[in-house]
Amino acid sequence: MYFESLPNEILLYLFEYLHSTDILRAFFGLNTRLKSLIYKQYSFHSFNFSYEQKNELNKICQYHIPHFINRIYALKINEHFFTYISSFDQFTQLRFLKVSRVPSPKTLTKIMEELPHLLNLTHLTIRCVITRQVFIDFSLIIDTIWNLPKLRYCSLTIFTPGINRLFMPTKISSTLESLKLTGYPIPFNQIDQFMKYTPHLKYLSGVIVILDTKINHDYVLLSLSTLISLNIGICRRCNLSMMDLLLENLSNLQHLTIRLFNNIIDGYKWEQFIRNYLSKLKSFKIDMSYTIDRNRNIEEYMNRLLNSFQSSFWIKEHQWFIHCYIIDTTIHLHTSTCYDCCYHDQKFPLIWKSTNPNDNQQILYNNIKTIDETFFDQSLPLDICLPNIRSITIQFPLPDQFWSIIPNLNHLYTLNIILFTDIYQSELQNILNQTTHLCSLHIKQDPSLRSPQLSFFKCTNSSIPILDFIELNYSLDEIECLLFSRSSLANRCETCSINVQNRHCIVILMKNMPNLQTLNVRCEEEVSITENIQIIQWLNDNLSSTYLITKDSDSSDTIRIRIQ
Repeated sequence: MYFESLPNEILLYLFEYLHSTDILRAFFGLNTRLKSLIYKQYSFHSFNFSYEQKNELNKICQYHIPHFINRIYALKINEHFFTYISSFDQFTQLRFLKVSRVPSPKTLTKIMEELPHLLNLTHLTIRCVITRQVFIDFSLIIDTIWNLPKLRYCSLTIFTPGINRLFMPTKISSTLESLKLTGYPIPFNQIDQFMKYTPHLKYLSGVIVILDTKINHDYVLLSLSTLISLNIGICRRCNLSMMDLLLENLSNLQHLTIRLFNNIIDGYKWEQFIRNYLSKLKSFKIDMSYTIDRNRNIEEYMNRLLNSFQSSFWIKEHQWFIHCYIIDTTIHLHTSTCYDCCYHDQKFPLIWKSTNPNDNQQILYNNIKTIDETFFDQSLPLDICLPNIRSITIQFPLPDQFWSIIPNLNHLYTLNIILFTDIYQSELQNILNQTTHLCSLHIKQDPSLRSPQLSFFKCTNSSIPILDFIELNYSLDEIECLLFSRSSLANRCETCSINVQNRHCIVILMKNMPNLQTLNVRCEEEVSITENIQIIQWLNDNLSSTYLITKDSDSSDTIRIRIQ
């Protein structure tokens, strides 16, 4: 073959344009020369295991990675990675690590224990969503990250009940330059301490600054001159003197994105701030909202706000245009470039205006990403078109204007069907046929119907990783479990939530769904705590030891089974 006659240098160059998983699939078994090239000479291995099927993940981790583990420079992993690789200690050249879909404090703790092995790590991203309130040592997490000797970029997102502040580091990071700390609140009077332990920070985003009205007027904020990009939210009523204090210390800032919650500063004051303190500013994004008294003329107030953003400073010097709209008695105002945020309201604005005469309301429509079951109940504009919908909650039959308003489902990620009955199977199939990136399907049966409504088992779509049928008014028997496990929907399912009649049904699902990693199941035969314990013990005896079987702490009547 012509390909196999190419010199090694050319092949190695071509490999740089492919993920290592694709290289292994395409070239590993062809001949011993390519095997040696992949195992011994290629030095830029990068793996994305975030959505890898468990069989493929097992094969790669067990049979391939040990041969070049010290030459892997980038990893994207999820909670199941440690089932196959017990430690990071041999990933000596790892530079980039992204950990997604971490649902448990145990996995998060394991990651923190392993991070100190990664002495060459420069980029770290962790996304963790824990739904129950448990103890998490956030001080340990922050100090572990700050202590990594070469880390320059970190994005940390940990959603869990009970977090109400950012834990200050006690270790100084001499390398961190970019931080994204999604949703973490930091009191205004602790910004100094935070910067003291991150002295080379240039990019900061995601934090919520809590303004404390008790701060003395003579409070001095140390220079924040290392920052060149800042993206923050400000909570509580904004004291203009504190805004002065913050902005006057950002002398080298080039990019500012700021969100004010239930607070609005007009264009005259913003212009003054920028002219006085931010001479190097290149990009400016604001997002503000404010609810006014019903007795005030809200449109008049809106017009005054818009006028304050129409000086030559805004329109000619910088071309920073403003969009403003009204929902009920709340005014929303933001720069036109701030539409990286979704439009979350289900109501359409009473009034929408822009300081840019070339703008129209389709800009708003393009950024509506989520609609719920009440969306079509309101009076909708005749020209409305929503091309970027990511999440839909809908009830059949579909409204007459559904497909004219939503012309495609190319971006649909989550689909929630409520009050499902068998007669709408074809409508559900039609929606599934239009999707290309659907990740989650949730079906809720009409509670007035006691008979099983399982026609959706016949629907075809072999790429949905999350199926949630826990709100069906029916428990599957063993034959139905077998039929479902062999269906197109179940083929690529990684996380499934469902009701079954007995423990044997659980075994059928676990053994016949090829990519299942987590099963959340309500078992009809479970009627007491004692019997529940007995079922868990029985499952431990009848399933492989690779499964972790526990009572779901978020739901007292649900058993959770996960691959360890």
